[in-house]
Amino acid sequence: ATYDEAEKLFLHGKWDPSKDIKKFSKSFNDSIVEMRDCAKKLKDKQVPNADAIRRQYLDSVGNATDQMMISTIANFKTINNTSNLDEIQSTLANLDPNKAKKTITNHRASVAAASGV
Repeated sequence: ATYDEAEKLFLHGKWDPSKDIKKFSKSFNDSIVEMRDCAKKLKDKQVPNADAIRRQYLDSVGNATDQMMISTIANFKTINNTSNLDEIQSTLANLDPNKAKKTITNHRASVAAASGV
């Protein structure tokens, strides 16, 4: 990827509320790493500072539909909240309604649960 591709994800990437936020967060973080790597080679390119990255991430996940996530994002956006990006991503990943759920591997248990037994 190039700096411009990474910047596009950083500036315009939005989390899809129906998908796993951990995967989006990894892509977001990878775009920052890519921008940093490229910026070293390109004199006219800069990487946003930590506050700008934090704000951009919160904007990127601002389309959440889950009420707990919405209120948590709003709390992170408050001026007196000093959480870093890792803390924000970890908290939201724990709240993510799409995070992987344990699946029942026992076929009989699945059939019994489905039949209401």
